[in-house]
Amino acid sequence: MSRPSSDHQVYTVQRRLKYEQVLGEKNIDRHSSPICDSSLGGFARHPPSPKVPVRNDDWNSVQHAVVGLFQEKRLSCEEMIILCTSVRNMAKSPVRTLLFDYYQNQLLMKGMVILREKIRKDEGAKLVYSIGMLWDYFYTVILPVLELVFQPIPVQKLSLRQTTLIAFRDIVVLKVKLYDSLKQKSGEILPSLRQMLLVLQNIHDFVNHPHSNYLKLEALVGMAISPYLGYKGLYMGDSEPYRPATVVLRQKYHGRYNASIV
Repeated sequence: MSRPSSDHQVYTVQRRLKYEQVLGEKNIDRHSSPICDSSLGGFARHPPSPKVPVRNDDWNSVQHAVVGLFQEKRLSCEEMIILCTSVRNMAKSPVRTLLFDYYQNQLLMKGMVILREKIRKDEGAKLVYSIGMLWDYFYTVILPVLELVFQPIPVQKLSLRQTTLIAFRDIVVLKVKLYDSLKQKSGEILPSLRQMLLVLQNIHDFVNHPHSNYLKLEALVGMAISPYLGYKGLYMGDSEPYRPATVVLRQKYHGRYNASIV
């Protein structure tokens, strides 16, 4: 029998969590009610109440499940429900203010290093292909599950999704030899690789001027996508702009470029 897709699992867990919310609103005794109805697979009984103090086991179970996800160990719907409940319990506890830092600096760091190690030794055409495939798994499986599970935790300036994508950019994409591989025109550029670069480049984690990692990624976009108008100018398949930004803007104001192109 084939495994349910990640989207189906996320949808099922969302339905289950909504079901739990309805139970709570009706003051039904959760310890005597099944954790889900037959349409959701007939899981075991409800996990501990959110009033139970957070234990080390809660932290360890969350870390174990998330690390396993990065190792391509698919979570069952029951495991996802238990994981969501553990995070929700912690989000209602005194440690809630620490959860974002824990997620960003420990869980994401460990997970992204695991992903990077899968392609760290790849070069040239092999890397161009493998990083596209890695992105597919991260974007369609890992990211949706992380968004679902950690939705209750309070975030800071950036959303949970943006924080996760930035970690993928800084720890995975910019730490492998993708620049050299694209510079050498090694192999066919998969649509998934172009999608990865555009999605990551759309995150503006700066106030006024782009930082070095943003500009490094822009150089990769400029080599993979042509034409591309970035912060530094108009790229035509190279790591440096074919027309620097000041020239592009000057020509635009003089009416020498069509506004739809610029």
